[in-house]
Amino acid sequence: MARKQREIRIGDLQTRTIPAIPEHLSMAAARKVATLKQVEVLFVERDGRLVGALDERALAKAADDTTVAASMTAIGACLHPEMPAARARDVFAWLRVSMLPVAIGVLLIGAIARGDVERALAQPDASIRTRADAI
Repeated sequence: MARKQREIRIGDLQTRTIPAIPEHLSMAAARKVATLKQVEVLFVERDGRLVGALDERALAKAADDTTVAASMTAIGACLHPEMPAARARDVFAWLRVSMLPVAIGVLLIGAIARGDVERALAQPDASIRTRADAI
């Protein structure tokens, strides 16, 4: 009898740690944080809430004295760990972004890149990190 394959969910995938910086910082300071943390994306926070993101394009093009708030892209959605990966792929396409935060309510778990979701859906057995594997 054939086993039914379990649907891949966002929580099955390895999340990335993305630093969050305050919106009042300059882009020069944001670039320093990105370099020190060795990341290409930064999240932006206001009053302890996630409000935007700086992608590699914004980090590269904005003037040093521009504020992070002026250069960020507002976050239009967060992914939930129980969201099916196929649905997350649709969200990425609809929003035209390369990375989205993964959160449960106000608890930020990490971020998932669009490419990670695409790889998991292309080869589900090789890409899934089960919660048991992480323990």
